[in-house]
Amino acid sequence: MSKPKIIFATILSILCMNFSSLISEQVIVRTPSGDSITVEVNSEESFSDVMKSVGQQVNNVEKDDRFAEQSVGRFLIDYMFGSSDKCRKSFQGPRDYYRTVNGSEKEDITYVLKTLAKGSWSELMRKEDSLKKAGKRFDHIHPLRFLQFMLKDDPQKGYPLRTYLYGILEGSSKVKREFFDKGLFENLEKETSNQKNMKVEYIEDFARGLNLDPSHFMQLIQNRQWNDLMKTIVRLLPREGEIDRHGRQ
Repeated sequence: MSKPKIIFATILSILCMNFSSLISEQVIVRTPSGDSITVEVNSEESFSDVMKSVGQQVNNVEKDDRFAEQSVGRFLIDYMFGSSDKCRKSFQGPRDYYRTVNGSEKEDITYVLKTLAKGSWSELMRKEDSLKKAGKRFDHIHPLRFLQFMLKDDPQKGYPLRTYLYGILEGSSKVKREFFDKGLFENLEKETSNQKNMKVEYIEDFARGLNLDPSHFMQLIQNRQWNDLMKTIVRLLPREGEIDRHGRQ
């Protein structure tokens, strides 16, 4: 091979290596057996694709057929959005249901929903701190009022917040767990059981604000069936389009 060709091949090789390093990141993962390993992830992939890739790499390291047959996700990433104890500290309440969502809170909610619903792995990691801070700024909002705001949204724009909310619900299990199980559902549980702050009049106002009959939600909320509550909401409220008082499209 001539000297110019060798130089060109060397430069091309270096460029390829640098490009690869730009889109890949190393993540420390704790396996089911307790070992810590470092795996490579593509920072441009979606969160769910990254989790699948990590699971496959953990499976290869473990070489455990029993583990390989189980669903991906039985591993611990030591650095994860929302994983710190500091993030778990929430508003102690009780929250005021009749306090409406103000302008800056609307911006924070929109930012969090859009980022969690559409953000890639690298974006979620990069914006972790700002997401935590934004979440704390609206954590004092009553969860029913918070949910009502996201679902009412802006019909002229096709209900973007509702679409983001449903996207989180149907997306990555990790993001879904952080937003719903450890966020919205936990706050609903706290206001219902600990604070005794889920009055019938609140549920009625919540439903009326969505042009729905309160009977759709009354027992689900009083019985603290949060997953069933979300299933009912998704069934009654489409991503786009108008609905009547009985939830018919």
